[in-house]
Amino acid sequence: MKCVNCEKVLAENSLYCGNCGFQVSCKECKNILGKNENFCTGCGASIQPKSSVGAVNKIKFNETSSERSYEVAFTDEVGKEVTDLLKGMLQTRLSSGNSQFSESTERLISLDVKQSEDYIEEIKGKSNGENNEQYPHINDLVNVVNGTEADWILLFAFYSSEYGYGTFSKDQVDILYKENRYTPDRSKNFSTNWKKLFSNRYISTVKENTFKFESAGNSKIKKILNGEDVKSKPTNRTVAKGKEGKKTHAKEIDTEKFDAHGNDIIPSLEKFYEEKNPGKSSTTRILVFAYYVQIIAGQKYFTEGNIDYAYRVLHIKDRPAHLAQTITNQKNSADWFDRSEVDGKKVWTVTRTGQIFVESKLPKSNS
Repeated sequence: MKCVNCEKVLAENSLYCGNCGFQVSCKECKNILGKNENFCTGCGASIQPKSSVGAVNKIKFNETSSERSYEVAFTDEVGKEVTDLLKGMLQTRLSSGNSQFSESTERLISLDVKQSEDYIEEIKGKSNGENNEQYPHINDLVNVVNGTEADWILLFAFYSSEYGYGTFSKDQVDILYKENRYTPDRSKNFSTNWKKLFSNRYISTVKENTFKFESAGNSKIKKILNGEDVKSKPTNRTVAKGKEGKKTHAKEIDTEKFDAHGNDIIPSLEKFYEEKNPGKSSTTRILVFAYYVQIIAGQKYFTEGNIDYAYRVLHIKDRPAHLAQTITNQKNSADWFDRSEVDGKKVWTVTRTGQIFVESKLPKSNS
């Protein structure tokens, strides 16, 4: 049989057309209906108008914390397509306790087939990751994350799992880790740090070499990307114990001034800082200061004393206690600086990578 409305070939005894939603047979006597009939010619039953075809159902999806909320309305006739789509998209989230899902089959206002199809396409977009702008690109992680190696492994797992929605393998994580963080020492500790993800219940096993994110893992990811709950390494402690058990404070830094006032040709440090707007990240601030000292003020290199002076000029109080170590950390992880010595004193220069970051990545679009 064919639909009299769109001429699509249908299975025998079909009540509705799966293509256009038109009622093709009488519900009471199964008599085939004409295109413009309001009553069945076989039994006289009233025919439901096309504008209100089928029961309209609603599915709601809520995710706490970030307040992500989807709402899908659809008729019974197109419900299978929606159900299959959402099942695949939400299966992992539901099993890990990351979302709250509720269904209601109560009749709501009528939706025609075209509206239902628009909703389906919208959800397909969510499933394909079109709305993941809140996460930085994986290539930019080195510039926003200052975490432990276990944190880095968790991040690479997160990106491998399509932002925590899907599953991932250890091999996928290992590839990203080697591409972005590899050193011989880090590689030796990979297995130990990998096991920490399970002991902290950040991830769990689905089957052999297939894993998924747990709610604790997603919460940890948000803290890492927001710069929260990052444990300092021993080299970054502001207070260390001396040989006699007494506490000794970080050494005093000798402030080294540079011309921060600018002139008719070059901007002042204050104006340049406002223009680049590096945010609250100490590492990005230091890069902006170093760039100003070397590229704008014209020094051959910069020192921790120059960076200390920049903090003082701009009256920024939360300066890292161990400036030299902070600069060295960024030299090793982001390749922003090169280190050398002049007359026995540590000095640094901004690399081409660091210069490009300041010139093309700042100010950040979300600042």
